[in-house]
Amino acid sequence: MRIIAGTHRACLFQGPDDETTTRPVTDRAKETLFNRLYSLGMFSVEDEAGNPTPFNAADVFSGTGSMGLECLSRGASSTLFVEQDKRIREILEANLKGLKFEPGRSRILSSSALSTVWIDALPPATRLVFLDPPYKMVEEGGQKDQLLALFPALLTKMEEGGIVVFRTPRGVDLPDIGGFDMVSFHVGTMTFYFYQKPMA
Repeated sequence: MRIIAGTHRACLFQGPDDETTTRPVTDRAKETLFNRLYSLGMFSVEDEAGNPTPFNAADVFSGTGSMGLECLSRGASSTLFVEQDKRIREILEANLKGLKFEPGRSRILSSSALSTVWIDALPPATRLVFLDPPYKMVEEGGQKDQLLALFPALLTKMEEGGIVVFRTPRGVDLPDIGGFDMVSFHVGTMTFYFYQKPMA
């Protein structure tokens, strides 16, 4: 697996040993996703002096860290990784150490993504949150409604214009959620939903 762009462009990092615990996004799909986010200005917000503003991100169900590592490479000042599986978390820790990002820019939280513990841990004005649950959680009989029930609390932590990216297998429909504008697009067998907090 590799980082697509930024300070660590083309750097390789370790993926999972297999896909029984985590299903990584392919490089092609990740590139498409981040190109969409770039076109929406997620990595080019400037202050009054024309300097890029730092941003906060979170990678929930992070696995070995693909989305969060990409954000760090693209200038995130802080990224929260949420991953419960101990074996996968050890790979994530090794990836962060191997890529040598500055201390203090990342934090790993071992918490259930179905609780609000990780939302409470988000810094104010978080710009990007990636929700990438195992497919079985969002398919029929899963825990999709429990994840969607987190959005009101999540809304209070998002900066204006910030986006929650929710990945599902193609064919799983997600609803509109109050307080967010929603668009979606397909990449191969998966769908990405963007829930964006409107500008005031």
